Amino acid sequence: MCKNRVITYIIKYKWVLLFAILYSILVSSLSLTMPPNGDSATYSEIGKNIAKGNGFVLNYGPSSDAPGFPMIIALSMILFGDFFIQAILAIMAFFLMLVFFNFTKEITNNEKIAAGAMIFLALTPLVFYNSLLLISDIPFLLFSIASMWVYARFLFKKNKKTYTVLWAILTGFSILIRYMSGFLLILIYIIHFLYLKVREKKLKLKYLVIFLLIIIIIILPFLQIIYNAVAFISNNRLTSSPKGHIALTIEGISEGGKGLNLLPIDIDIFVPIQVVSFLRICAVMLLLISPLVSLVFLYRLYDILKRKFASMPRFEEMLLLWSFAYIIFHVLYPGPLAARYLLPITPVLIIFFSRFIFSIWKKHRKLVILMVIIQLIISCSVIAIDSQTRWKRSQTRIFAEAGNWLKENTAEDSEVLCIGLSCTTINYYGDRKFVKEGTPEYAMVSDFRPEEMDIESMIKDYELKKKFSDDMYYVKIYKLTSH
Repeated sequence: MCKNRVITYIIKYKWVLLFAILYSILVSSLSLTMPPNGDSATYSEIGKNIAKGNGFVLNYGPSSDAPGFPMIIALSMILFGDFFIQAILAIMAFFLMLVFFNFTKEITNNEKIAAGAMIFLALTPLVFYNSLLLISDIPFLLFSIASMWVYARFLFKKNKKTYTVLWAILTGFSILIRYMSGFLLILIYIIHFLYLKVREKKLKLKYLVIFLLIIIIIILPFLQIIYNAVAFISNNRLTSSPKGHIALTIEGISEGGKGLNLLPIDIDIFVPIQVVSFLRICAVMLLLISPLVSLVFLYRLYDILKRKFASMPRFEEMLLLWSFAYIIFHVLYPGPLAARYLLPITPVLIIFFSRFIFSIWKKHRKLVILMVIIQLIISCSVIAIDSQTRWKRSQTRIFAEAGNWLKENTAEDSEVLCIGLSCTTINYYGDRKFVKEGTPEYAMVSDFRPEEMDIESMIKDYELKKKFSDDMYYVKIYKLTSH
């Protein structure tokens, strides 16, 4: 029975599978030029220790990172060896397309809307770029969409016990990949479930209880790790009052190379971090998702408010609740907002866009064709620009080279002062313990993460031993002269 359903699906949606396969091959091929750096190196280091049986640790201490993605990396290392990165990215890309197509088809009951949404999502610059990196955001996006898909089937289908278990497992693993976003997703599920129970009075509360109990069972073995992560966030984010910096100067350049103000705009102010987060969210939506998609989303919100929430398509209230809660959370969260943090709401915007252009197709075909062309042009243009900017930063190999040099030319117990670069990246490649202060035997200085400190005084007792550089960054390795 199950085998026949799989065969039927493959035959019916072979073009969807073909698109997902081609997309995964493209992602995996492009990722060959992007070695683990920053967070990718951290996840890889933890994954390597898990695969070796050393537990959920970094090379020189415990980790507060979520364990879900490192466990995936460890499994991939065991199965695919040196090609673990390409294997993970290809598998994630394939299932992201497939799951998103099925999820969209489930909630819209329309294959054409789902197909359009799948293509638009694949070509969204924010999704495409992050699909090339070994980071936890794409896995969370995949598992959260899969969780919502199963939740939708739980609401619309009869076999509720089976779907409750699957829904809980996928949501539980989403939490283990990204704590804060995962717990927020659970909260939204609870609110939406109770809302539907009050409105329709058909749902039984026992399913929600079972859902929560299964999640507790899933995360129970990782409570100590979760506690460490919450403690880290509390000590480094919630107890501080970070400020955001807004700076803007519009000026022309004279023939002599001197700046000349042409407009009376010269802003350099410090504001609450929430203001910067809100502006950054707007910028990401307009530039890395799409101005057209964002405008359609805003138009849909206006239409919903004008109709006073009447006649909303099924499951749309869940999508709106998730996207608004997610945006509000990241506006209020007292920490820096990376563009990739907005990945979880990208599918919502894409679904609204695809549904909108389908709804006006019969009356405004020329407009729809124009909108699709504009959307594809914008997406491809931003991806092309990305390939010359952010891609190049991710493609640098000087940290791998510097780490390998340390591994070959220093003693295993050597400590290294880390200035201006991701210590975990060098730790992953060099397998040496890094410190942020003191005068250890070696020091590494880079312009990868410029820091406001007197670097010259920190390395005045060191001599330069080796330098690595490319078009983007440099890494200098120093040795203490007294040794």
